Amino acid sequence: MKHTHDYYAQIFMLLMTGKRGYYRPEVMDALMANTEAVALVDEFTERFQSHVAESSSSDTAEAAREDGVSVPAQMPLPATTMPEMPAPEMVTPEPITPEPITLTALEEASSITPQAVAPERDAAEPVEKTVVVPEFSQPSEPSQSSERYEASLESSVSSHEISEPIDAQETTLSPGDVPAPSVVPKEPSVSEMTRNIPNGRSGQSYQHDLGALLLAASSTVTDITLVDDGGTGLVIEDHQLIGELVAAGNFQLVVTGCADDGTCLARWTLRLAIIANPRDLWKTLPSDAQALYAKADCDVARETTPAGWQMFMASQRGRSHAHRGGQRDDHGVIQTTSTGWNILAVADGAGSCVLSRQGSLLASTRTVEGLAAYLEADEGTLEGVVLEYFEQQSTLKTPPKAWIDALYHSVFTSLHQGYKAICEEAQASNQPVKAFSTTLLLALHKPSPQGDLVITFGIGDGGIAVLETGRAATLMNHVDAGAHAGQTRFLDGAVFSNAEQDFYPRIRIQRFTALEALVLATDGITDPMFESDNDLQMGESWWRMFDDLAPSLDGPHATGALAEDSAADAVSGPVDDPLVRYLDFFTPGHHDDRTLAVLRRPHVARNDAGRGGQS
Repeated sequence: MKHTHDYYAQIFMLLMTGKRGYYRPEVMDALMANTEAVALVDEFTERFQSHVAESSSSDTAEAAREDGVSVPAQMPLPATTMPEMPAPEMVTPEPITPEPITLTALEEASSITPQAVAPERDAAEPVEKTVVVPEFSQPSEPSQSSERYEASLESSVSSHEISEPIDAQETTLSPGDVPAPSVVPKEPSVSEMTRNIPNGRSGQSYQHDLGALLLAASSTVTDITLVDDGGTGLVIEDHQLIGELVAAGNFQLVVTGCADDGTCLARWTLRLAIIANPRDLWKTLPSDAQALYAKADCDVARETTPAGWQMFMASQRGRSHAHRGGQRDDHGVIQTTSTGWNILAVADGAGSCVLSRQGSLLASTRTVEGLAAYLEADEGTLEGVVLEYFEQQSTLKTPPKAWIDALYHSVFTSLHQGYKAICEEAQASNQPVKAFSTTLLLALHKPSPQGDLVITFGIGDGGIAVLETGRAATLMNHVDAGAHAGQTRFLDGAVFSNAEQDFYPRIRIQRFTALEALVLATDGITDPMFESDNDLQMGESWWRMFDDLAPSLDGPHATGALAEDSAADAVSGPVDDPLVRYLDFFTPGHHDDRTLAVLRRPHVARNDAGRGGQS
């Protein structure tokens, strides 16, 4: 192209609309790409400049005639249909030597009259305008000829001779006129910004105040609009970005700030990271019902004693096992006797031992079976000896022999039966005893006129607590916590071979006059519920746990019976039971099996439990 982009743009604009003005860049770019259209403009420019040069030669001829000098006349160009043409960039043409013509030809040319400029046409039609060379007539007098010649050139003066501004919308350009530079209508500038907003979590509600955007924007920005939620489902209400987050990932939302008249003045891209809910990352795969020592993924038991005491047991496979389709290692047992004793036991099989699920089952069930058999035959010996000891303990330096013998024949012998069952199973399966390693928490309860008698034994971690009126609690076991997380003590032969140092010190016996509940829990519950082992000594911590648990005890009870025609039920267990749902609470970093056993005073409503009231 021989001229500037704006030069051609104005030419094409005049051809399309008959006026100068703003043009759309995409339309102009398309025309610029048309080499034939550009060539026509260049051709017109050359012909127009040639016409100016010939007009200048005619001026010299007129002056010579007045002086009596004979100068060959030049014939003016014939009328040509061309668009009006601005020429901001004039390319100086090479001098053209005009050919001499006769006076007759000049007289014929002078008879051509200027034609009117074609009126504006519809914008959709191309516009053509007729540009003619001004009329030249044979001058009769030198003065009139000079005046006529000057008038004929008024429409073809150069750009430096124009003294008045040309209206870009209304003025029609004549050949030789130079259009003023095009003025593009100014649009309001839009401020573009990118911001990071606080992260969210899938499955949870989200709220973020966007008022800070208004404060940082221009004072004319009065409202914020969400134009693209980026797939998050969030909305804006009262300048608050709110909603429920579902999918996890990285998202971009687009928000605009507008003035009162609706003009967009600011545009923000908000980057939001939605973090996956940790609970959603866990899989729940069924355990193998054909595996050795397979058991249901959860278990529930309920029992009401003849005296009206309520006993509950619930055990659930932890997420760490469910994620890979493993077995439940915990086990729990509750039982009451006709003599008024209530027995509760929970056992936590060692996760690092492949057959610990069977170890926990044998240790808890065989121990409870042995105790129940002893207490059914006991004619009050254990209860009488223990109560007598409480009456005389202020004067006794050591427990009497009768007290030791009673514990030996009841608790010690029953525990040994549980451990012996593990040893026999290990030998039968050709496995080491360590493969069946398990903890064990055991509690015996007997109401009496002197108060509630509680005897406990504990080896390993977890906790046994008696909850009393006034939101007090007493920890009834020694917690075997190792030097590192997950380390503990398991039921082994040393407990029986060295009873004086390893069995009797683990026995706790107390009498309570305001007992409200007795709770046994494996570490799958105590670890997330209590921040440290010291918190196990705090009564309020136990009561908070019991307050959360009580609705599941008072709620509608599932039967716990397995559907005979559903193998899935036999594998999963009573998953819809309220106690199982309670054990499904989520605490990051704590995904072990969970088992608890609870004894509760008769007819204690949840609202009265903290005050020790009875109905």
